[in-house]
Amino acid sequence: MTEHVLTIDCGAVRRAVEDGSRFLLSRQDRDGAWRDFSLPGVGSSDEWITAYTGFALARAVDEYSGSATERARLYLAATRKADGWGYSARAGADADSTAWALRLLAPSDGWRRLLRYLDNGGRARTYVRRPYGAWVDSHADVTPVVGLALLATRAPPWIIARVRAACLDAQSADGGWSAFWWRANGYAVARNLEFLVAAGGLGPALRGARGWLLGAAAPRSTFEAANLVEARILAGIPTADLVDQLLAGQQPGGGWSSSRELVLHPNRTSWAGEPYADHRRIHSTAAALLALSRLPGR
Repeated sequence: MTEHVLTIDCGAVRRAVEDGSRFLLSRQDRDGAWRDFSLPGVGSSDEWITAYTGFALARAVDEYSGSATERARLYLAATRKADGWGYSARAGADADSTAWALRLLAPSDGWRRLLRYLDNGGRARTYVRRPYGAWVDSHADVTPVVGLALLATRAPPWIIARVRAACLDAQSADGGWSAFWWRANGYAVARNLEFLVAAGGLGPALRGARGWLLGAAAPRSTFEAANLVEARILAGIPTADLVDQLLAGQQPGGGWSSSRELVLHPNRTSWAGEPYADHRRIHSTAAALLALSRLPGR
């Protein structure tokens, strides 16, 4: 980890985090929510994006972000469905949105709301109702987020162990993890590494993950660059080149460019055409903050 400190301009990182936080604060709506994306049938995301962005701001630990994250928590507390949170108020609850919300709220009994999404092997499916087709299969980019929420809400160790085993088992032969909801796999790799580190260490996954990261293609978006920065840090790989790329991509006003990465697979087929972008740049900026705030010494 000392190599990161020696080769990265920590002052530039701190300024980028501060400017990015201010950008997100300027995009928060009066009701405490953040809204981004625009998908057919359900429009913009509020619950999922609020949870993800609020968590990123809380991780950034900016002295002026406390009231914003508290407003986000109040919004999520007021919009919770009987079985959790969803992409938006117009969509049903799902494992990923519920997990991000619970990571931000961290209620001591919240882990119980996630059990319905886990199969007997500890794998998480995004939805549980059969009409959702492929969306009820287990997803390697959702399971570790559920695992992180289980840790945040102090779930019993045997549940954590089962999810950890599922994440280790889902590692691909090339050392990575395959994303279902994203065009590139960096998010799945970063979230699995984050959970495994928090749940006992990378163990047998480390060698393969390092190989995957060293051979990964250059990122084509802010979101992918941010995820690769996180993943490299978690795997102990020098990341100054990608951090420089991420810093250089910050735009006037503090935000980062939108990322056309979100994939909507039809319920029963494998591809839904071109990925969707976060047109308000909130999600990509939050991802950049998550990555930069993980750097030691920033």
